[in-house]
Amino acid sequence: MSRQTVSAVALSVALGVAVATYPVFAEGGSARNSAQVANSQDTIAPSVPITSAERVSIRVPEYPVLSGEYRINDDETISFPVVGRIKVSRKTASELERDIAEQVRRVVGRDCHVTLEVIDYKPVFVNGYVARAGAMPWKPGYTVMHAESLAGGVFRPSDSRSALPAETERARANRAAADLARLIAHLARIQTERKGGLKVTAPKEMFDLVSKADVTKLVGAQNSMLASRKAAFEARVKALERGRVDSEAEIKLLKEQMARLDEQIKLRENYSKSVRALNAKGLVRFERTLDEQTRVAALEERRTNVIVALARAHSSLSSISRELDVARQERIANLDEEMIRLEREATQSRIEVDSAKVSYRRLTGQNALMGGEQRLNPMLNYEIVRSQGGVSRSIKAEPLTPLLPGDLLMVRLQEQLSQ
Repeated sequence: MSRQTVSAVALSVALGVAVATYPVFAEGGSARNSAQVANSQDTIAPSVPITSAERVSIRVPEYPVLSGEYRINDDETISFPVVGRIKVSRKTASELERDIAEQVRRVVGRDCHVTLEVIDYKPVFVNGYVARAGAMPWKPGYTVMHAESLAGGVFRPSDSRSALPAETERARANRAAADLARLIAHLARIQTERKGGLKVTAPKEMFDLVSKADVTKLVGAQNSMLASRKAAFEARVKALERGRVDSEAEIKLLKEQMARLDEQIKLRENYSKSVRALNAKGLVRFERTLDEQTRVAALEERRTNVIVALARAHSSLSSISRELDVARQERIANLDEEMIRLEREATQSRIEVDSAKVSYRRLTGQNALMGGEQRLNPMLNYEIVRSQGGVSRSIKAEPLTPLLPGDLLMVRLQEQLSQ
């Protein structure tokens, strides 16, 4: 009995099936593999090798003991009972079914049906600019877009510091430039106001920081503020000036009134002397003398009241004059203090602008404050690293590029300068 006949008998005993000894058909003989004639469903696309699976289910209805789950070994083989290791490299599910059926037929000497179904595929690995990097289960028809979605989509930082480095530096430079332009416009208004000017002129430095439209807007706002502050200060000064004019007019009237009173008092005193002389001669009664003295005393009291009112008017005039001087001095002092503060802030903003510009130029070679329509556009780039036959190769991919089990998908976010 030949060795193949002995193997067939041993397999029959192991399977608990009483079979006769059959002659071994040569390869390509008349024995038919059921997998070749049965229209069994192939669960892996023809382009996907069986080595892309991790575990498969093999069923042999004629020999149930052979049916079960089998793992694809690292050497791309399946350890099949009695038959031994079966190479699965570069085979599809249909090809492997036929191969197993042929191997069993060689041992047993009779045809059998073999069906194979993939239980687990090798996962797809996603790495790079995605929300959740890691291994993702693969299914037939999966594309780059599917894997990206399973990984949570494109990474979106909650912290602006985690955003694209160049775009972050450009945004920082533009924010600092906008702040600096605002401070320069503010300084120009303070200087114009201090000199008593009527209109703010935009310094040249502003045009290097922001657009012409922004310069116009900033200077327009400062001109409006200049007009408002000037109107408010002039209204205050005019009110004080009116008060001073009124005080001066009051002082003038009081002085005129005092001069008239002095003249009246002098006349009354002379008349009183005449009355007293006539009284001494007995020509007038004493009551007439008292009456004249009373009139003189009344005039003197009125003069005293005018002196008091005149003193109050002089005090009010002095107070108004002091308030005018203080208002002008305070205005200059406040403007000088504000100018010092703004110059200090402008210096800090210039440092911030220069720092961001240097960082941006280091990253892109461009000027962060170039103005115009240029912007940085974030672009997604996909790359698939695929291992076949022990050799890895890199494949440029698009969102609809199909993925195979075991692929490594790299998602990169790059910045491109648009015009």
